[in-house]
Amino acid sequence: MSTRIAAVLCSFLAAAPFGCDRGSAETPVANSSNASTPTAAPTGPSAVAPAAAASSRPTPPPSAVSNRVTVGPITAEPGMVDFGLVDPKALVEVEVTLSNSSDAPIEIIASKPTCQCTTVDMTGKVIPARGSIQMPISMQTSAAVGIKQAAVSLLFRDIAQPMQVGLKAEVAYSVVARPLPYIDALEESRLSGTFDLESPNGQPFRVISVQGKSPTFVGFDPARDAPRARYTLGYDFRGLAASAVPKYMLIETDREDCPLVDIRVRHEATRLAPGFRFAEFRSMVGAIAPGESGGFTLEVEDMGPLRFDTVYAVSPDATAELISQHSDGKNLLVTVNVTPRAGFTGLLQVPVTFVAGGRTAEQLVYAIVR
Repeated sequence: MSTRIAAVLCSFLAAAPFGCDRGSAETPVANSSNASTPTAAPTGPSAVAPAAAASSRPTPPPSAVSNRVTVGPITAEPGMVDFGLVDPKALVEVEVTLSNSSDAPIEIIASKPTCQCTTVDMTGKVIPARGSIQMPISMQTSAAVGIKQAAVSLLFRDIAQPMQVGLKAEVAYSVVARPLPYIDALEESRLSGTFDLESPNGQPFRVISVQGKSPTFVGFDPARDAPRARYTLGYDFRGLAASAVPKYMLIETDREDCPLVDIRVRHEATRLAPGFRFAEFRSMVGAIAPGESGGFTLEVEDMGPLRFDTVYAVSPDATAELISQHSDGKNLLVTVNVTPRAGFTGLLQVPVTFVAGGRTAEQLVYAIVR
């Protein structure tokens, strides 16, 4: 690749608004409320979200709405793919049609995703004159729930402007907390309130605990009422020291495919500013059997040649071990195992510290040991 081409592509990627999502943005949103957020339908005729083996969520139908992005004579359709609700750790795939309206074939001289979670290989492919080709794209979702965004950038021979195709998915277990993406407790008047927990496919479930304690139900009595597919639950941070306000509310359910649900809490004391560019602000291990270990994979952006020297758990309840780290030259994909201490059961909340180049940063890690 020539110096000019590399410079154009790198500059474009640096300015791109897409990337692996960081759970929830840390900028407060004015006039926000706890209203439920509608879920977008998948966009594009080939959008497919394979369900995880343990999930009963049906594959969402493709949307009839089409969109496109055009650079010079090249058009990508769809130009933005929304996979809708997708399971954690799922592989979602799509084929985007690249069309050439000119009378000459055009070569793709660079194709690059914005993160290691996304795979595309179109460099060297040629779009025929007055013709089209398919561009397969796949994206691996993380274990943490929330909105995930990524993109694929393309550069064409003799066309100065790069093209970007966006990808989006709402990563969610089969039980979903609403509102998403967060509980708004920035104002004193919102230190208490409610949120909903629902099973989108209508399958009943039980709520076992919230923050490791008995749930506060609204309009439901677990001693008398049968399990249902939707609950309203109360929260109350009044009287808590600022340092005691949780960064995430953690809800335990009896669903094997969804043992733990988290929802971000916005409060002045819960701002997150890790020393490395973690693609997620927290990592969810899920359920761990007593005496066993559980793992998570995390992408760390803009690491360049830097590698982690070690990781360790900042808690007497668990230990952490660095298993592997793989680089694409810019971002690092890291796998870590967490092992609860002998005899520990229940909700595990452990900060894991990452150390590299004399710098440290904490990642919040959650699991349920049962």
